[in-house]
Amino acid sequence: LEAFIKAYEGRVSFLDFKLDYMKKNIDISNSVELASYINKSIEVIKEIKDPVLKELKMNELSKEYGISIDLIKEKVGPIIKLEKLEPKVKKTEKRVKYNKYDKSELRLLYLMLNNISIINYYETHLGYMNNEERKALANAIINYKNKNKTFDYADFICYTIDYPNLNKTLKEVVSFNETDEYTMEEVEDYITRIKELRVKKTIDKLNEKLKSTIDIEEKKKIASRIENMKKEVLKW
Repeated sequence: LEAFIKAYEGRVSFLDFKLDYMKKNIDISNSVELASYINKSIEVIKEIKDPVLKELKMNELSKEYGISIDLIKEKVGPIIKLEKLEPKVKKTEKRVKYNKYDKSELRLLYLMLNNISIINYYETHLGYMNNEERKALANAIINYKNKNKTFDYADFICYTIDYPNLNKTLKEVVSFNETDEYTMEEVEDYITRIKELRVKKTIDKLNEKLKSTIDIEEKKKIASRIENMKKEVLKW
């Protein structure tokens, strides 16, 4: 978590985070693995817009592994100088106000990122989010866990870097975090709130359908379904 937050504090630290992570488990005595890492690093350096930062990173890569700087520059391509831009006035970002349903989804996702047991509990007792972006992140967490038979937080963070929407939602979740401590009663409360909102949305749609339907029998069926859903919520 600390590495992820630092990565968001500035462009350089985020870049270093990505390069350092790719170096993880690389056997530098294995020429094939080392070449693969260097080529991946060059692809990352290609994406850097700042010509000074790009030059620094190329030199670092050259010195660290004894690779010709000319070869690296050839693979990276020409450095385009940035145009001088007028300084922009920084706008004050408005703090997002979350309702109890938003807070439940964000908090549950944070706990899933840090506890594989909560991922399993979510799969068994809920399996969805009402917000589409958060649902996509929850699905990505589950798919990663099922594919790898475990959940590595740092590896998952690196995975989301290539998916801007997931990465943006992940940042929102981490920023909202209050504490790593939790109780199962708390988790169950979050799940209940998420279910409540799903039921509320379904009932709202049924009420709209009830208003537009002229068939008496159909109205009775819809009204009965709404009543049963309300009774079910009372049992939670």
